[in-house]
Amino acid sequence: MIYPAIDSIALTASCYSYKRLAKGKQPARVIQLIWCILLILLPISLLFAESSMTNLQTVSIITAFPIGVVIILIACAFLVDAKRYLEESAFKN
Repeated sequence: MIYPAIDSIALTASCYSYKRLAKGKQPARVIQLIWCILLILLPISLLFAESSMTNLQTVSIITAFPIGVVIILIACAFLVDAKRYLEESAFKN
C-alpha cells in the first residue's frame, strides 16, 4: 500500500518546513496536505508523460536538485548544532 508511505514522507517534509516546531506538536494539516499533493503530482505527471528514458532522467534530475539543496542545508544545520553542543559541553567541564 502506498498511502502510508506518502503520509509519512509528507509528515516528515512538513515537520522540516517549520523553522521551529515544539516537541510533540504536529504541523498544520494544510501544510501536510500541500506536501501530499506535491508528492502525488510527480508520479501522476510521469504516468501521463511519454514514457521515454530521457524524460524520466530529466524529471529525476529536476526533482533531485531541490532535494540536494535541502540535504546540504540539513548538513550545515547539523554542523552548526554540533559546534554549539561542543562549545556548551566545553563550558560544563
